[in-house]
Amino acid sequence: MVKKPLIALLGIITVIIIGYFVIANISFVQIQGYGGFPIPKDAEIIKEEENVFEYNWSKASEEQGIPKRYQKELKKEGWEVEWREGSATMYEKNGKKVVLICSTDYLSINLTE
Repeated sequence: MVKKPLIALLGIITVIIIGYFVIANISFVQIQGYGGFPIPKDAEIIKEEENVFEYNWSKASEEQGIPKRYQKELKKEGWEVEWREGSATMYEKNGKKVVLICSTDYLSINLTE
């Protein structure tokens, strides 16, 4: 009799863990042709120039910066923080450099080198 609730609990835990990994791994897309810098899938592009991409993104905050999940995604993809000043952070990977500027509901991604 105790086995059925235990199996049900393990099934629920398994679904939650799988759901977390699916959401964590499909929540970002990569800028093609530039080292694959990840951007949030739910960020809405508002301006695109040659090397600058601006997004409206509700999870961005000038005070808090980017969410921990985005920071983990950048690290997982091999992007390392080179410097940070105010709301700007420069990331580097394999000689490619990207400046990410985070403000309230706004992200700017500047491809530098």
